[in-house]
Amino acid sequence: MTHQTRRQHLQWIASALALGALPGVKAQAAVAPRDLVWTDRERNREVPVRLRMPQQAAGPVILFSHGLGGNLDAGTAWGEAWAAAGYVVLHMQHAGSDTPSVRAGGARKAMSADAAAQRVGDVRFVLDELARQQAAGELRGADLKRIGMSGHSFGAWTTQAMAGQQLNPRIAALNEPRLSAFIAFSPSAGRGPTEISARFAGVRAPFFALTGTLDGDVAGTGATPENRQAVFDALPTGDKYELLLADADHMTFGGQRMSRGVRRALGRDRKAVTDELEPTHHALIALLTTRFWDAYLREQPAAKRALLPPVEVKAPDRWRAK
Repeated sequence: MTHQTRRQHLQWIASALALGALPGVKAQAAVAPRDLVWTDRERNREVPVRLRMPQQAAGPVILFSHGLGGNLDAGTAWGEAWAAAGYVVLHMQHAGSDTPSVRAGGARKAMSADAAAQRVGDVRFVLDELARQQAAGELRGADLKRIGMSGHSFGAWTTQAMAGQQLNPRIAALNEPRLSAFIAFSPSAGRGPTEISARFAGVRAPFFALTGTLDGDVAGTGATPENRQAVFDALPTGDKYELLLADADHMTFGGQRMSRGVRRALGRDRKAVTDELEPTHHALIALLTTRFWDAYLREQPAAKRALLPPVEVKAPDRWRAK
């Protein structure tokens, strides 16, 4: 497929998605998000959240975890699409590795083991708080028996941890039982003494990894496009998927609307084709991630069949399933 043909194909996807014309996507009216601050008294820690509730009857719940230096704006594109499809979407902000923390203490401190542990604690607290809120009469219609977890970059690491990735050979994997399916935007296989396949052997739940041919290192971790693709290779067989987008870079998968200043800063190193394709890449990502949630949170057989493989994915992009 030539670049021109590919651009036209992706533009068709974007237009059809906007019109609600694609199979499995039933658009609802826009939902105004609510920003809240939940307090974890056991850890003496505040966890800001952004809640998107569908206007019609609510359904399964999806959590989203931002990347290093991120905030509640991260994943906006995905959260809006999922809420429009009838999901309850909750974005989390992690103190210690969020925007204020990186500005105050730098990226290296924000990538510490303590910051990583706090992220895991935030997810567990939010799951507890969802149950408390519902018991108090809030979140009516939210299906807490079907909760998905997702995140970008450091948030993808958080997602992998909750899914059961072995983080330390001396510590049992988490495998959070309240989470049913996982989406990792820009995952990373990491490094360590344990073989990659062994680190991911415990990830049994449905898992969808998204990355790009230009999705490399942005925080000094040594991540490469190949290392990110190695996550899918290491996952055990059964309900596992990967989307590789040609010419997509790390920020393609953040789902955040960037200011002109940030976009100009990225533009010094970003390829023009990446910037040009981002809106249509976002439309394709929104479509396929919604379809994954429909398959595994709503248990829709038609959505699952449409992942094997999706007709919307054309070369040079790549889809893998196992």
